[in-house]
Amino acid sequence: MCDDLSNHQFLALGLRVGGDPRLRNSYFVNTQTDGPVTMDLWQHRLYSKRSEGGWEDIFIPLDNFILTNTGEIVRLSMPYALLARRF
Repeated sequence: MCDDLSNHQFLALGLRVGGDPRLRNSYFVNTQTDGPVTMDLWQHRLYSKRSEGGWEDIFIPLDNFILTNTGEIVRLSMPYALLARRF
């Protein structure tokens, strides 16, 4: 999908994930923007509630992503949707 995210007020990333007891039902969801710093990643820690290995639909608001650079949290006042021009 390529869309200008600044035109939308409420955005979320929809995922269908399966619980895996070996991973303790936890994942990292990473996205990257067209910003000037190529090492910047937007991260969200995702926990699945399914313990039997079934599938679960999860929606993550884009405002819940945290900007990181080489694993460190970057303090930034701009939300994800303003920095991500295309998704």
